Amino acid sequence: GKYDFNPMYDQMRDTISSYEIAFVNQETTFGGNDGPYYQGYPTYNTPDQVADALVDAGFDVVNYNSNHSYDTGAKSIERSQKVWAKKDKISLIGSYTSEDDRKNIRVVERNGIKIAFLSYCYGQNGQAQSELPNDYYAVPFDKDKMHDEITRAKEIADAVVVYMHWGEEYEHTPSEQQKEYARFLAGQGVDLTIGSHAHVIQEV
Repeated sequence: GKYDFNPMYDQMRDTISSYEIAFVNQETTFGGNDGPYYQGYPTYNTPDQVADALVDAGFDVVNYNSNHSYDTGAKSIERSQKVWAKKDKISLIGSYTSEDDRKNIRVVERNGIKIAFLSYCYGQNGQAQSELPNDYYAVPFDKDKMHDEITRAKEIADAVVVYMHWGEEYEHTPSEQQKEYARFLAGQGVDLTIGSHAHVIQEV
């Protein structure tokens, strides 16, 4: 009944921990093993020790906003947030406990430089946004809100990093939606856009 995922990072721990700020996209829920039970594809629920391994590997910023955020329901999101809240060295982005919590933009400071982190996801595996309880458990694409948040982030930080969960799986060429939002983010003055979801390398 106990798990240890640390060996998965043995070959890269020194590299990860050597960076001033290390970012990771964490896609699976921590819903416990009493209701949803641990499970894999296509709906994920993993042991809490996955979070321990990410912390021990040296990651500083964790994105918890993907098309799998609602895999085991809103209660699993709430539980996952509590798991991450116990990791005081981690800045969690993309999933928040309330609208006020979402307004509290995460900023990481290193060597006197403040970097703000924001996160957005294209959707929730066929679930319409209107079917979901809110837009802060997993933050969706919304240009108006993105504009407002990026503007506020630029006011409190020296640089703004935006994570985008986007694209078509296993497609090496960016989709039209990706290109549209990449242009939008560049126009907003975002300093760095990090994207994933395709599971393959795409062009810059």
